This record gives sequence, C-alpha cells and structure tokens, in this order.
Amino acid sequence: MTMKDDNNISCSKCVHKKTSIFKNCPSNDLDTFFSEKKQITFSRNKIIIKQGEVFNGIVCIKEGIAKVFQTKKNKEDFIFWFAKPGDLLGVDSFINKDVYSYSVMAVESTKICLISKNDIDTIVKKKPEISIEMIKLLCERIDYIEKRMVSIAQKGIKEQLAEVLLLLSHKSGNQTNSLTISYSIKDLANIIGTTKNYIYKLLSEFSQNKIVSIENRTLKINDVKKLSKISLGN
Repeated sequence: MTMKDDNNISCSKCVHKKTSIFKNCPSNDLDTFFSEKKQITFSRNKIIIKQGEVFNGIVCIKEGIAKVFQTKKNKEDFIFWFAKPGDLLGVDSFINKDVYSYSVMAVESTKICLISKNDIDTIVKKKPEISIEMIKLLCERIDYIEKRMVSIAQKGIKEQLAEVLLLLSHKSGNQTNSLTISYSIKDLANIIGTTKNYIYKLLSEFSQNKIVSIENRTLKINDVKKLSKISLGN
C-alpha cells in the first residue's frame, strides 16, 4: 500500500536539509526548484524503487528504514545497505542517465520525498555545484561498499553480525544508550552471507549475554560497547 501525502513539508523546513547535498542551497531556491516534489508513504515490504525501471526521480528517505539491494540472476538478493532518514537514492541513475541500478524496499512504514527528474535537472543547471555534492555522495557509497567487502573477507560471521547490527541502528547514540532495529532474520542472513539458522544461534548467544534482546520482531541493542568490541574481534 502506498499513500500520497498532500501536506508536503517544504525542503527549507526539512530537518535533513543541513546534511544533504542541497545543504548550501538557499531555502527559497529549493522550494522554487522542487515544484513537482511528491511525499509518499510506503507500508512495510513495499517496493519504493524497482531495479531496471526507467529513472524518474531521486528518492529522499524522510522517515523509516529501507533496504537497498540488487537481485541476482539466481533470484537471490544482495543487500548493499539499509537507507535511513536523510539518505538520497537514485543519484547514480541520474548521473548515468540510466535505469535504477538497484531496488529499494520499505523495511517498516517509510515516508519518502520523490524529487522528479525535471526538478533535479533544473537545480543542477541553476546550481552546478550540486553535481560535485552528488559525486562526493557516490564516492562515500563506494567507500562504504569497499569496506563492507573487506569486512566480509576478513571477519568471521559473529563479528560481521555485530558490525551489521551497529550499522542498522536507527540512531548513533552513545555507548550507554539502547538502540532499536526493525529487522528480518532473512535480511541479516543475506547481508552477511550465511544461513538464517546461524543468525538465530548468534542472536540467542547475544541475548543470553544480555547484549541484545528481542521482542515483537524488534531487536534492541542493550550494550553498544560490548557489541562494538565483538565487531572488532575482541
């Protein structure tokens, strides 16, 4: 189920503007350039972007969490990362003038802003410095994926799970805060490259050690410090 929200909050008032690629744009310009912007809410497990579809705009996650993945020829999904509020998706397709290179699915009820292709074209022409910000964003994504590949090659499954749980946390917080994650055992297994049974086993071990707790399909990290040590192999 998708639902269009006609009560769009202007980009100038968005809490994510200060960390986005549009942070240096005058607020009035954003409201003027993004005349076609739509705010849409996607319920859990609904597809926001479908791999292979023609690019029609950049998606900004406003609220919620979304899974970013590619479907391989054998129909298995390879998860790149989980997008959080403030993340922009589809930038690579805009630059390449190509179809969407990955799919995006709502992990929980997720509200997005869809910035149309026409609006993006307009702001890039008026504000060419945005192109530099887009390239920086893509470089950060490439760097993240490279680090993930190194982690997969060098760390054991237990260390990788601890690392992934920390990455999926809804907020950064400090070491005394408890952090919550809306999760799927299948997703955790896919992103790490192991079986669901092994993930269950490790989560049970973490739970017994009071590092995490699980209730109503929500996983809570109770001890960020201990989980961080595990992720480093300590």
